[in-house]
Amino acid sequence: PLQKFLAEAIPCGLNPDDRSLFGLTMRGELSQAREHLGLTDAQEKTMTTWARQAIFDPDITLPTSF
Repeated sequence: PLQKFLAEAIPCGLNPDDRSLFGLTMRGELSQAREHLGLTDAQEKTMTTWARQAIFDPDITLPTSF
C-alpha cells in the first residue's frame, strides 16, 4: 500500500530487512519501489524527510504534500 500511504501523507518508508541474509540494500529497495510501485523522486525525498524527522525531531512536523 505504499502509494496509498504516500497519497494520504501517512508517514512510511522502506527498509532493507535481513541485509546479511538476503543481500538487500537501500539502493536496491528504492530501485524496486521505482520499478514496481512507481515511486517518484519527490516521494523518495518525502520519505527521507519523514525518516529524518522521526529520528531527530522530537516534535515530528511532517509534510502533507509532494
